[in-house]
Amino acid sequence: MQKQSFLDDKKIKWSFVDIILVFVFLLILMGITRAYADNIRRIFGSLRFLGMEPKLTLFFFSAMSQAFYILVVTGIIFWFRKATLAEIGLTTHNFLQTLFIGVGGGFVLVFLILLLGVIMVIITKTTPPPQEVATYLLAMDGKWSRLLAFFLGSVMAPLSEEIYFRGMVYPVFRNRFGRLPGMVISGLIFSLMHRDLFRLIPIAVGGIGLAYIFERTKSLWASIFAHSTWNTVMLLLMATGSRLAP
Repeated sequence: MQKQSFLDDKKIKWSFVDIILVFVFLLILMGITRAYADNIRRIFGSLRFLGMEPKLTLFFFSAMSQAFYILVVTGIIFWFRKATLAEIGLTTHNFLQTLFIGVGGGFVLVFLILLLGVIMVIITKTTPPPQEVATYLLAMDGKWSRLLAFFLGSVMAPLSEEIYFRGMVYPVFRNRFGRLPGMVISGLIFSLMHRDLFRLIPIAVGGIGLAYIFERTKSLWASIFAHSTWNTVMLLLMATGSRLAP
């Protein structure tokens, strides 16, 4: 008999209120960070951090801060709710299989998202502007600055976003509305948080796919690896100036 997953437990230790709390605290912390943007720009402008322009450095400082804030605030709430790593989905059971499924699932998501992007361009007859991260990535000319970009996109962003969106958000909506509605709702929230109207549907589909991977494996590591693969491939396409880049 298959062991029941924490996802099937109707009494998970966190709730919709906690989802809102993370979002509110994130807004407050990012607001404070932006309030000191001029000071940060002056500091990094004088240090010439990794050879980057001050504006470029400020963008990555803000993005790294956001990922860090999500990890810290979500972690504090999980700790306050006395949720274990296993209850969040951070289990090392069948880790190699989880890695294989996650990376493979990531490549499937890349294919689906690129396909959806092409379909949307054909339907709307509009070529979307490049994503903000693509603009900054193409402006980099140093090895270390590009490594920082890949660390942010391939490690920090997937880790923080999966712990929040799939680890915290998805189980709440899944247990309230069911598997498929939970995937769709959490996927839409995930997409809306990226603030990219043209790519709303492709990113939402990606979020649904990540929730599906989490659901099937019962391991958050699988969706983290899938998300990391997705981001890494997209960053490589952007860095090389490929026409396939979304």
